[in-house]
Amino acid sequence: MAYTEKYVTDAGAGAADGSSIANAWSWATMLTTLAAGERANYNGTITRTTANDTFTNPGTATNPIALRPCDASGVAIVPTRTAGAALTMTGVGVITYTSGGLTLPAYMEATGISVTSAKAGNTVNPTNPSTLYRCSVANTHASSSAACAIYSLGGDNVEIIDCDSTIASSSSSAYALTLANCGVIGGRVSCGSAGSNGIYLISRCAAVNVVVINCATGITTTAGVFGVVNCSFRNCSVAAVGSDGNSVSPLINCVAWGAGGSSVWFAGATSVRPNFQLYNAVGNMGGADTNEGNWTTTGQITLTADPFTSSTDLTLNNTSGGGALCFQTGMNGVDGGAWPVDIPTPEEVAAAMWNDTTSPNRTLT
Repeated sequence: MAYTEKYVTDAGAGAADGSSIANAWSWATMLTTLAAGERANYNGTITRTTANDTFTNPGTATNPIALRPCDASGVAIVPTRTAGAALTMTGVGVITYTSGGLTLPAYMEATGISVTSAKAGNTVNPTNPSTLYRCSVANTHASSSAACAIYSLGGDNVEIIDCDSTIASSSSSAYALTLANCGVIGGRVSCGSAGSNGIYLISRCAAVNVVVINCATGITTTAGVFGVVNCSFRNCSVAAVGSDGNSVSPLINCVAWGAGGSSVWFAGATSVRPNFQLYNAVGNMGGADTNEGNWTTTGQITLTADPFTSSTDLTLNNTSGGGALCFQTGMNGVDGGAWPVDIPTPEEVAAAMWNDTTSPNRTLT
């Protein structure tokens, strides 16, 4: 399929029929008017307040709806990422809420959007099925226990792909990402306060090729989570990985450099069932792992130096005892940790998620 392109600015312009930037819909009109088979291209900052925005119309598997940023000429802006760095969001207008949030409809492909809110709750709520690809989402509330950047408990076909998620809350109950029955593939999660946490995976989830920086617990898992694979953790003050239940997923090909002090590689709320850890590299953990039960550990390497290029760039360095050792951890010679990374394209994800075999050439670029 080919999208019907529509254009959006904060207040709208001209004839306000969405046909061009000069005749753009307002954001409010877009929310009620965007329909299956249409893609909204928004330009400039979108200023929202306390309202929680939702879309009136969902898409369909063969005619999804889409949202992406564009420049003043209506040309799409597609964020890029250099390995080790945050997304490059140059020119992307920020959708800014004071204390509201954005709910994405079913069958929406959101690519490259930037959303921020100080809500005591969720900044973005994806609806099943939907995809966020190379989006930047932040929750800036300083203390709320309910603060969350991206929150989805809705179904099996929500995917968070190569996105940046940040949280500022000091609460030990707050998470940048809370996901059930869906997955996070690639991307970067960071916490502005050591009190908050990275990712909470609830049943039938996986985290693959994810970087987690400066959080209390990097990834917390519950029973039935599929795996934490090819992930990198730095400066997680409590634990790189924690279990909130009596079962935890396998940890495979990860690299973790702790915060010293009392930080640990793995912390469990209760004794876990037998499971396994394969080919991980771990160092600077000031405390002993808790409640690992009778896990099998294979090929784990103890790091004696910081393996990462810097505190913000989690590519592997060549330091002896650090990054140089991580090249020995990977399965079949693959480097440990999140990079190098092979992130699926949006059309590959849509085909896999929504069984969309009728429109194989769809792309978000």
